[in-house]
Amino acid sequence: MNLAFGEPLGGGRAQDIALSPTDLLRSVYTIGSSGSGKSSAIETWVHQLIVNGDGFALIDVEDRLAPRVLAHLVDVGRNAIIIDPSIKVTPLNLLALHGQEPHIVVEAVLQTFERYWWASWGPRFEDIVRHTLLLLIE
Repeated sequence: MNLAFGEPLGGGRAQDIALSPTDLLRSVYTIGSSGSGKSSAIETWVHQLIVNGDGFALIDVEDRLAPRVLAHLVDVGRNAIIIDPSIKVTPLNLLALHGQEPHIVVEAVLQTFERYWWASWGPRFEDIVRHTLLLLIE
């Protein structure tokens, strides 16, 4: 199923503008000035993914979009894994990320994650997790 995100304005054929499932395996960059609707567009895309039963990763450094996305997940009864370093009640234990060779440590963690989430595992997800883990090690 295509991920719709607009329709052309002006002349031409009336055809939805959408990302194909193949396109969704790649990175999507959303660029625009402040207040131009980037977060609203991403929220719409994520909502479509949730309704379709697809998985996704959301990195929200400003913590504005994540609460809205969580509301969509709750509405349809879906689960989420949330990593929020600002929560101090149950801190994330990152001892697994200590070691002499960061790349070897990351590969070991990736192999462990892949065993648990093999059904959702793919090259793009692995790439995102790899770079996130390397960033956490730094």
